[in-house]
Amino acid sequence: MRLNENTQIIGKHVNLVPYEPKHVSKYHNWMQSRELQQLTASEPLTLEKEYEMQKTWRMDHDKCTFLILCWKKYETTKDENKALIGDTNLFLHTEQDSGEKVAEIEIMIAEPDMRGKGLGWESTLLMLKYGVKYLNVKKFVAKIGIDNVASIRMFQKIEFQEEARSKVFNEVTLYRRVNEKWLKWLDGQAIARGPSIGMVCKTSSSSWRARCKCTSIQQGTLGSGGCIACVYVRVLDPVQVPAAGVPLGPDGTEPAPPLLVTLEF
Repeated sequence: MRLNENTQIIGKHVNLVPYEPKHVSKYHNWMQSRELQQLTASEPLTLEKEYEMQKTWRMDHDKCTFLILCWKKYETTKDENKALIGDTNLFLHTEQDSGEKVAEIEIMIAEPDMRGKGLGWESTLLMLKYGVKYLNVKKFVAKIGIDNVASIRMFQKIEFQEEARSKVFNEVTLYRRVNEKWLKWLDGQAIARGPSIGMVCKTSSSSWRARCKCTSIQQGTLGSGGCIACVYVRVLDPVQVPAAGVPLGPDGTEPAPPLLVTLEF
């Protein structure tokens, strides 16, 4: 989670937020469900162990974990924890032969009443776009329980292909290599669910502002609007955002104290 500890991804119906200590109790309650234990091949942990796991994940350089927040529930409850409905992960590694970066993707909608509403679909699309554009992932893999028909169908709809089946682990492995044709399809799906607004970095430095070369929409820190035409402009000089997600100051050297980097698709 070092890769995304200061990052959130905003979609039309969901917001992907980093897994923080304040979320552990909610996550722990989810994982008491035998259904979720079976679907995720997980064992129940004590609350203390769950906090330890969160700390471990936080330090992991090869894992990106986001919790899924439902905008509609948040607007109703005004409570972040009550609006959380599941999680999504990327486990990263490099293929020895090709040297390409591969990510195993996981998605879980933990709240039963939130399933079948397209929220898992949108969360997965956002995670895939994030992996391609910001982590340079060239291949995605999804390992799904053979009995989890809904999840298998969803990934097949996202144009994943079956790679293997394991009777021992009772799971099917699907994969998707990144290419231009699929990227156009992925962008088209994301645009259909909400226009691409770009990236805004929120910092505690009043002198640092997101730059935009368009004059049609006023730009600033998080919350002041966005520009469809400038998805990448704001990561160019004089303001730079390195891969770690920490914004640099206007001179490109002194870091502005980051609170959050927000990616809006």
